[in-house]
Amino acid sequence: MTTSTTTQELQICRIKFPEIQLQTRDAHKLRGYFGNLFKQHSPILHNHYEDGKFRYKYPSIQYKVINKVPTLIGIKDGAALLPQLFLKIKELDISGQSYPISSKNIELRNERTGYSDQLHQYKFGTLWMALNQKNYPKYQNLKTEAEKEAMLNAILVGHILSFF
Repeated sequence: MTTSTTTQELQICRIKFPEIQLQTRDAHKLRGYFGNLFKQHSPILHNHYEDGKFRYKYPSIQYKVINKVPTLIGIKDGAALLPQLFLKIKELDISGQSYPISSKNIELRNERTGYSDQLHQYKFGTLWMALNQKNYPKYQNLKTEAEKEAMLNAILVGHILSFF
């Protein structure tokens, strides 16, 4: 049996602020802070255009708190934009608390992505917000755990496909 694999190189930039410790739930505050700070630079920072309309694409820049460390992840266009903007950052303001920044870890790499006939096992490094305002009521109305799990799996497959 032969296996087929189709991959592509994808540029990824990761910027970490190792001196700052936040809670996982603060990731949306990072997005709000940086999206507001740099709103004139690019809609990929916050997924909204200047007229307020939503940008319906996979997020090129993601804001996460991984192991309590604020982390920004840029993919493709986001990988090129992140270093240009974030090398200038001297402080971070989260909920009125100012955090001075004296060091940043910046990593820019090409990663292989794609699909394969082989099974791979993954785990979530951060919280996954599967349900939004539209699909939450549908989820709540499902009768069995099997139906709920099937819905979550379908949402996850959709997220993976939108990435590719």
